[in-house]
Amino acid sequence: HTHTHTHTHTPTPTPTQTATATSGVGGKATTAAENVDTQPQAVEEANKRGREEATARKRASAASAAAQGNDGPWLAIMHAASKNGGGYEGAYDSYLLLAGEMKLAARPSFFIRASELLTELDAPALLAVRVLYNVLEAHLPDSRTCRVVAYHLLALGEMDGAVQLLQMVLSLEPAQPHSLTDLALARFHALRGKAAVHGKEVDAAFVEAEARQIVHMLTDVICCPTWPQRFDQIEWPCLLLLAWVCDWATWRCPTQEGIRKLWPETVLPSEKFRLHTKRGVGAATGMSLEGSPTVCMEASMSVDAGVEVCAGSDMDCELEQEKGAVQGRGNSSSNGVEDCGTLRIGVLVWLGWDTDQTDVDLHVREPTGEEVFYGHNRSRSTGSGVSRDFTQGFGPEVYTCVHAPAGTYHVETNYYTSHQDSTATGSTSAVVWAVTHLGDFEREKVVFDTKRLTQHKQRQRVLTLNVA
Repeated sequence: HTHTHTHTHTPTPTPTQTATATSGVGGKATTAAENVDTQPQAVEEANKRGREEATARKRASAASAAAQGNDGPWLAIMHAASKNGGGYEGAYDSYLLLAGEMKLAARPSFFIRASELLTELDAPALLAVRVLYNVLEAHLPDSRTCRVVAYHLLALGEMDGAVQLLQMVLSLEPAQPHSLTDLALARFHALRGKAAVHGKEVDAAFVEAEARQIVHMLTDVICCPTWPQRFDQIEWPCLLLLAWVCDWATWRCPTQEGIRKLWPETVLPSEKFRLHTKRGVGAATGMSLEGSPTVCMEASMSVDAGVEVCAGSDMDCELEQEKGAVQGRGNSSSNGVEDCGTLRIGVLVWLGWDTDQTDVDLHVREPTGEEVFYGHNRSRSTGSGVSRDFTQGFGPEVYTCVHAPAGTYHVETNYYTSHQDSTATGSTSAVVWAVTHLGDFEREKVVFDTKRLTQHKQRQRVLTLNVA
C-alpha cells in the first residue's frame, strides 16, 4: 500500500501583520471590518453636533429677536429660512422654534404676522389657520383680537371659525353696529358656501332659517336709534346688504314660500327701502340705484314710529321714490324668478378696518383712468362713486359701479390716522369685500382679503379686480 500524506503549513504572523489586522480603540481591539463600520457613525455624530450647534445659534437669534420687542427681527428669521431653499416649510420650522420664546408667544401679533407670512409664501391655508388659532390659546381673547383673527380666517376660507369669533365679538361689543354687520356678512357667506356644496339638494328650510337670522341682524342695525354719532350713516350700506341677502335667498330657493317673505316689510316697507337697480319700464318701486354709486336716503326718512334712518346724507346722489303702479314686469332669471326688483351692481368694493377710532380712505382707479375717492366721489366716466368718508369707527367706505366697464380696477387705501394701533395685534389691517356682477348669481364673484396697513398717510394697493 502506498500512503500519501498532505501537510498544511500555517506561517506565524509577523508583528506588522498583527498590527494591520487589529486596531486598538481605547484599549479595545476591533477587527478591520468593525473599524470600517465606525466611520459612518463618526460622520453622523459630527453632523448631529453641527445640527445642535446650528439650532443653538437659531435659538440665540430667536431669543435676541424676541427681546427687541418688534416684529422685524423674528420676521427676518422666517424670511431667511424660506429663501434658503426651505420655502414655506423652512419658514414654518423657524416659526416653531420662535414660538418657544415666551416673549413672542405672549404676543398675538406674533401668530398673526407669522400666519400672514406663511400665506404670502403660498403655504396651505390649513397651516396658516393652525398658526392663527394659537392666538386664542396663548392669549385671553378680547374683542379686537377676536375681530382681527376672524378677518384673517375669512380670508383663508375658514368661515365657521370666523362666525364663532364674530359671535364672541358681538357679545363683547354689542354697542357697536359693526359687531352685527361683520357677523351678518360672515354668516351670509358661510351660508352661501354650504349651499354651493349641496347644490340643488340644499335644504331650503335651513337656508330660510339662516337667512332670516341675517336679515334680523341687519334690520337691527338699520332701525336702532342709539348708535354713537361716529357711526352715522351705517344704515345705507346695511340696506344694500339686506337687499343682496334677500335677492340671493330667493334665487337659491325660489319655491320656498317663507323666503319670499324675508324682507322685513313691517319696519322697512319695501316701497321705500328696498334697493333695486332700475332697468327701464317695469322697475319695481323702492329705491333705485340707477347709475348711482350710493343709496341716498331722503332726509328724515323714518322707520317704525319715528326711528330716523340715514337722515341728512352728505352723498352726492338722489333717492328716487318711484310713484304709481308698476307698468310691467322685468326680465326673468334662469330659474324663473322675476328679477325686476333685483339689485345689480357691476363692481362693489366694501372697505372696513379692524381698529376703532381710525380713518382709512378708499380709492378706486377705474379702467377709464378716473380715480374715485372721498374728494372726487362721483365718476364722470362711469357714474360710480363712494359713500361718506368715515373718519372714526371701523368704516365702511363703499364703492359701487352699476354699469362697470370691462378692465382692471385698482383698489387702494390711504391710511390717514389711527388712535388705537396696538402692540398686541399690530397695526391696522384693511378689510376688503369685493364683488363683481353682484345680483347676477350665475356670474357673481366674491373676494375677501385683509391687508396690513403699515404707513400712515401713504397710499397702499390692497386689491386688483379684473372685470370681463
